[in-house]
Amino acid sequence: MTSKGLIGEEIGDYVVLAPLGEQVMANLYLGEHRLLGQKVTIKALSPEMVKAPGMRERFEREARVLAQLNHPAITRLQNFYDLPSGCFIVTDHSEGETLAEVLERDGPLPARKVATWISQVLSGLEYAHERGVIHRDLKPSNILLDPSGAVKILSFGLSKIEAAEAPKLTMQGITLGTMHYMSCEQLLGKTVDGRADIYSTGVTLYELLSGQLPFFDADERKMILKIVKQPPVPLSKVVPVPPALEMIVHMALAKDRAKRYASAGDMRRALEGFLAGGQGQPEGRGAKPASTKPAKPPTPAKPPTPAKPPAPAEPPTPAKPPAPAKPMPVA
Repeated sequence: MTSKGLIGEEIGDYVVLAPLGEQVMANLYLGEHRLLGQKVTIKALSPEMVKAPGMRERFEREARVLAQLNHPAITRLQNFYDLPSGCFIVTDHSEGETLAEVLERDGPLPARKVATWISQVLSGLEYAHERGVIHRDLKPSNILLDPSGAVKILSFGLSKIEAAEAPKLTMQGITLGTMHYMSCEQLLGKTVDGRADIYSTGVTLYELLSGQLPFFDADERKMILKIVKQPPVPLSKVVPVPPALEMIVHMALAKDRAKRYASAGDMRRALEGFLAGGQGQPEGRGAKPASTKPAKPPTPAKPPTPAKPPAPAEPPTPAKPPAPAKPMPVA
């Protein structure tokens, strides 16, 4: 069935109303529950991908991942259908636009707005990471901004479940993702953890603030070399940005994941510190540690100079004895 032919079709309990957009592996539609009238988003595996080896399994895995997650910053699963006509993920529908669309329309975005949105994203990532789920494809086009200013993370299709149930799929898709947002370890096929999402968040921050990516090259091989070997151009040389926020962005972009924030929660607290007017860098494995050098002992105070003893008093001069009285003459 073609994507155009889905309009008006019934998918389980839902009717397809209108197209919403296209992704690399899927098409998005606005749908409605036939009895309840509830609006939903229907994500349909694209016709070319339905027959591709492993794609139905991967799509089903995305639904299983979403079924584990219930957080305000993550789109919520309603249903999943594996039908002869295709595979479909049904989620809550939120009005709004992606941050990629906002950036394309408005250009570089205000620092405080961006920090507020990304702190919400990090809250959702923190929740997912605590449950062993790594997104692996975070980017502005996978973050939805609704009219109230709330954000939702979309598309967990490339997510990794840190459990024994998913080794085959993660090996098949070890370098899947959008290259410009991928960490060094992800590009090099190494094992990834939540810090790969922190790197992608750093790239997203850099792009939203400056309107350009920290690394870009039309040649794929050169692109990989830039990400793996070259430092990014300091953000402040591209666009005026508060120093505390620039520090957060570049710490997230560290090539050595041990030098990034240790967790999404650490980075979220750093952004909240920036928004509150603080330094924006909490202590943690990724944060700059406090100095371990022993403090210099205080210089001891000099003892007071003892007072000079008083000079001994001179002995008093003895009084002269009185002169003897002269004898009286005898009459």
